[in-house]
Amino acid sequence: PSVYANTDTNIYINGAALSGSSRNDLYTQGTGRTLITHENAYTTDWTSFRVGAWIHTYWNYKGKISEMTFFDSNQSANREAIEKDIANFHNITLS
Repeated sequence: PSVYANTDTNIYINGAALSGSSRNDLYTQGTGRTLITHENAYTTDWTSFRVGAWIHTYWNYKGKISEMTFFDSNQSANREAIEKDIANFHNITLS
């Protein structure tokens, strides 16, 4: 999606692939009690890291973030199990 410069990035919302390809799609579909996974995100060229905010203020997140998990190696093969564990803990229904 165009959320990242790397078009190989996969984004999942409650276990299902993001419908659409823009930041607006992610913002719209990511409302409510959701589990959002960014897989294969290319971050090497990032000069900063901000949580819940993009350049435009109308994309800023307003709400509560209960958990953030980062891995320093590729965990794509384990994504579904990781999502299931997080969803069970936070009482989120996966698709």
